[in-house]
Amino acid sequence: MHRMLGNRIMSVIQVQNALQHFAKNKASRAVVLKGEWGTGKTFVWNEVIKNHRKDFARSSYSYVSLFGLSSLADLKRAIFTNIVKKDIAGHVATTESIKENLMRLDFTDARAWLRKATGQTKDVKLPLLGGIGSIVDSMQFASISDTLVCIDDFERKSNSLTARDVLGLISNLVEGRQCSVILILNDNSLDEDDEFFTFNEKVFDYEVVYKPAVEECVNIVFPACNSQYALLSKNIKKLKISNIRLLKKIDLFYGLLQPHLKHAPDEIIEKAMVILPLAIFALYGSSVCPVDVDFISQPSARIGLMPLSKDATQEERNAQNALMAKVKWLNEYGFYYADELDLAVIALVKRGYADEEELELLLIALEASIQHNKDMKLLSDAWDVLNGSFSDNQDEVIATFEKALAVCMSKMNIRDVDSVCWLYGHLGLNERVNEIIEAHFEAAKANGWYKHKREVRGWPETPLLASRLDAYFDTQVADIPISELMDKAYMHEGFVPSVLREFKKKTPNEFYEYFKTATHQYTTEYVGNCLETSNTTYSDDNSNEANRHVFLCTYRAIQRLGAESTINKIRFGRFKKYDSAYLMILEEVRDPEKWS
Repeated sequence: MHRMLGNRIMSVIQVQNALQHFAKNKASRAVVLKGEWGTGKTFVWNEVIKNHRKDFARSSYSYVSLFGLSSLADLKRAIFTNIVKKDIAGHVATTESIKENLMRLDFTDARAWLRKATGQTKDVKLPLLGGIGSIVDSMQFASISDTLVCIDDFERKSNSLTARDVLGLISNLVEGRQCSVILILNDNSLDEDDEFFTFNEKVFDYEVVYKPAVEECVNIVFPACNSQYALLSKNIKKLKISNIRLLKKIDLFYGLLQPHLKHAPDEIIEKAMVILPLAIFALYGSSVCPVDVDFISQPSARIGLMPLSKDATQEERNAQNALMAKVKWLNEYGFYYADELDLAVIALVKRGYADEEELELLLIALEASIQHNKDMKLLSDAWDVLNGSFSDNQDEVIATFEKALAVCMSKMNIRDVDSVCWLYGHLGLNERVNEIIEAHFEAAKANGWYKHKREVRGWPETPLLASRLDAYFDTQVADIPISELMDKAYMHEGFVPSVLREFKKKTPNEFYEYFKTATHQYTTEYVGNCLETSNTTYSDDNSNEANRHVFLCTYRAIQRLGAESTINKIRFGRFKKYDSAYLMILEEVRDPEKWS
């Protein structure tokens, strides 16, 4: 185990004060600034530079990232090249600043160095280009003095550039060049046996451990003085995101989303501010975020919460416990399932840009949904008036319901209509019941509601409404060709009530014409599929009647085709086993002559 340097865990303000003191003090030697990845160590150091560079004790400044450097010579060259005057510390080195650095080089001793290196005694000319690059590098490094040097990205250095090389160079700068050096390091990024820990105590005076609170990190990117960030900041703090890179990414996507939310209702803005930081945390913070973006996108990921059987394995129990922990974490944050807006924001984060048209259409739909909910609350309030007391206030109850109906009539579902009709029927307002039912089906026709009976969740209990709904379905015009119905019944849905209802609208002759002209490989299988309906019974009379219709039409069609040619007689023979079913069903139908 390596022995740690003396260090202090500090807040943002404390770290800035410590770094400011280091940079302003002529006696400062070398320190380490370390903290977790992405918490903003370089950002904090740059803030010190920006605000206090004119007061730095050293006359010049050089910033170097070790990322991409593969040798000690590269590092020395980079320090020299990036030197700028302290007044412009933090700025990228320019052609002018590099030219100034080169002007400081003294080449008067270069010939003597070269003669010594080559063993020659006579004067030689000093080429500025060619095989003496190492001499020039040495001269460049020798010219460095009285400079504040920042070395960043230590853990990203090339393997060919050793910790011994870097720390030896820092020691040289401090001891022989009157420089001050700050090394920025990600905490826990080095192995325990890294040679950095063998030499660091000899080089650095102390470590500054930067471990800011979540609120401090959030305030760096989202200043508390800016009220537009209030809701977003609140949710980020709930997620405990302290990584500056993630926070800046949230700010970036917030900027992409903001124009679309400018005039949106508060409810939409609140939802967007919940999903935005969560989506970015889940997508880019996988190492620390308890969930990934697929988990928050797909409700099916939570199916595992179904109770386990008593025979479940320990592995299954562990998996469910892990799943429950994720769901609990999301619920505590305030996220329960992904709706259309959530999925749109997740797509925005994944793509990196906003699909303008898609997002605008979604927001329009969501605004309509919010308005719908507000309107329907009038109906909910009316029921509250009815159920809220035992007062003799019939007039008040009716007036409240009529106020709601004036706004909600075209938005009520069949259950809402059924409930109001039940109440009005018991109050003896039968004429008004008729008006409400007719108004509802006018809205249904205008909006294209009730294409299939499966859309109706809970058949109405009010007799008049139930019969009117039946009649409404009977008047729907079939626009599905029989060939498509055959495909649906065999390939996809089976003989579900909605398919049967459409089949019932087809005549026996349409079945005959279909089977006569069908030439695909599944023709006889379609016939068998239709005839097998004789072995199926449904819970409602309408479906059973439609079922018999399919069987009789099919059997009669192939019976006719079998009488038309010898080859078809052979084909029809495969289905003679349904003769008894055909005769039995004929006895049950009202008009058997239609099929005989």
